[in-house]
Amino acid sequence: MIDIVGEYCAAMRRMSLSAAQELNSRFAIPWPSITVACPVPTRPRFADRERVLYEPDEDGAAVWVMAATCVSPSQPEEIEASAPLDVVATGPIIDLVAFHPGCPERFALRIGNAVVLGCVPPQYCEPDRVKVWSDVGDWLREGCRGMHPTRSGW
Repeated sequence: MIDIVGEYCAAMRRMSLSAAQELNSRFAIPWPSITVACPVPTRPRFADRERVLYEPDEDGAAVWVMAATCVSPSQPEEIEASAPLDVVATGPIIDLVAFHPGCPERFALRIGNAVVLGCVPPQYCEPDRVKVWSDVGDWLREGCRGMHPTRSGW
């Protein structure tokens, strides 16, 4: 059994302010997105042939990892909530996503439980269209609004 919350918390404890500043200045990730999604640096290697899953590896490439949260762990495909950013910031963690904000469409999951990154408002009464991002970095740049499907593109 993989302790993804413990693994993520350990990476968060090693996070430096300069790393967060790099996300902001080099990759144009706004501070509100950094504080909501809390991406942290890590070094992974692929854990499977399809490049869908990763494992921590000190010799791996430098990337970022953040929690993939959801409305309900028993229904990870449920993507509607009255406060989507609250789900991103404090929802139950069901997976971790490793990504590089400068390489569009490149990411991998830790255990394969996440369906999407993000959450959307309830979809009734002709709501605004939901933006679906193909790049984790773009999702972060746009304030963690909309969603990003978590099928690997690495």
